[in-house]
Amino acid sequence: MKIDPEVDKVVVDGDFLKKEEAEYVYYALNKPRGFVSAAQPSFEGEEIVLDLMPKDKRIFPVGRLDKESQGLIILTNDGRLTFDLTHPSRAHEKEYLVTVSQTVSSLTLEAFTQGIMIQGYFAQAKSITLINPRMFSIVLTEGKNRQIRRMCRNIELHVIRLKRIRIGEFVLPNIEVGDWKKLTRKEVDLLLTSE
Repeated sequence: MKIDPEVDKVVVDGDFLKKEEAEYVYYALNKPRGFVSAAQPSFEGEEIVLDLMPKDKRIFPVGRLDKESQGLIILTNDGRLTFDLTHPSRAHEKEYLVTVSQTVSSLTLEAFTQGIMIQGYFAQAKSITLINPRMFSIVLTEGKNRQIRRMCRNIELHVIRLKRIRIGEFVLPNIEVGDWKKLTRKEVDLLLTSE
């Protein structure tokens, strides 16, 4: 028999059953290189981000961070947060530090903010800041597969290191690579802040 837990009352052996409230958990992981942002490995022996996490609750990575990249990834069992952070209409900022093998010119930086055509779509950075001649910070509000690496490749930059350091207003905590931190409600609210 189907029931509506918001309306129906269920009694078993004279006792009312109460609807269990979901207990959501939120983690920030400083993902190391070599781990895949997936809930299940694609093949035996593949290392996934869940291998680094506590096993007490079933959680999932929010969005992607490719195998060669490191940095901030959120893991949770809250589907609403996952939807909010990954849906393109929400346009949450994501900030990355990118190290390349060549010296970056001001014209190269300009290409990122003007936009670069990659595989049939127009990819554009919200902002970009040069940190040193071979490192820059880039902010995106979209998250196409391997977007930064593809943008760099199209303007002949070779990425040596890519690290996500921020989602929304939430900055990667000061934790070692491979370590995680359980988030507070205030920190979850920072994730949902977008400009």
